[in-house]
Amino acid sequence: MDPVPFQGMTALITGGNGGIGLGISRGLAAGGARLLLPVHNRARGERAAAALRAQIPGADVELFSLDLESLTSVQAVGTQLRERGEPIHLAMLNAGLVRLAEGPRQVTADGFEATFQANYLGHAALIAAIMPVLRAGSARVVAQVSLAAARGRIHWGNLQGDAGYHAFTAYSQSKVALGLSTVELARRSRAYGWGISAGLAHPGVVPGSGIAPRLRRMFPAGIVHWAERTLGNSPAQAAGPALAALASRETCLWAPSRWWGAAGPALKRKPFPSLTDRGEAARLWNATESLLGIRAEQ
Repeated sequence: MDPVPFQGMTALITGGNGGIGLGISRGLAAGGARLLLPVHNRARGERAAAALRAQIPGADVELFSLDLESLTSVQAVGTQLRERGEPIHLAMLNAGLVRLAEGPRQVTADGFEATFQANYLGHAALIAAIMPVLRAGSARVVAQVSLAAARGRIHWGNLQGDAGYHAFTAYSQSKVALGLSTVELARRSRAYGWGISAGLAHPGVVPGSGIAPRLRRMFPAGIVHWAERTLGNSPAQAAGPALAALASRETCLWAPSRWWGAAGPALKRKPFPSLTDRGEAARLWNATESLLGIRAEQ
């Protein structure tokens, strides 16, 4: 992929130290962006930062420790970034997990279902915490959603999965929530003059991403390697939609262009209907403020 022009911009990328996220970080750095990488695994983050600096001369990479399953950790990073006062021009909400083979429902120390917090609530709390520096940078915020969001919905009567838990349902709901809230962020920014634009991306089918490592270990290595070679996008190719979305100012969905969005180069599409229902988006925004005990500035 040719470098995308992000010269002079500061970019925050969650999950930017591995898989698809590392491809996004590489594309941003190659385009001239300064990278802020909040990482869960510090050692892995250091290796990724060293690789980026080796591959891209002059790459400017700074690491922060972040656990999206801990609101205390999210608030610490948010406070640090706010107090520095450096405008953030790009925010890529990329980190995510799917617990398809990780056993029963898990709950974070904050009391939330773990997938819902890691994929959605943690990101919502982070955006709220750094809103002043996003506004200062007239930021572009992009959410990494999933094909799983296309037919997903918010399960209002069982939001935390405590009345019957299904891992894929939890994952799908978390990605619907992330997409809905991002579209609502764009709408509220227009209404209140925040100067922030927001959009969506999804990487397609990415067998080599390792998003569900325990699930991958359930299959013979030969099958996994065959899938990585022949199905969907590679992690490097899968970064394309996110980079295209970051370079845009439209509230649209960038997604792979072939096989019903499973593979191929990035193409601009209409967002899934599940991500554009204004009533659901407003309800989610209000529910999120209540769950997190915050209120977005007007």
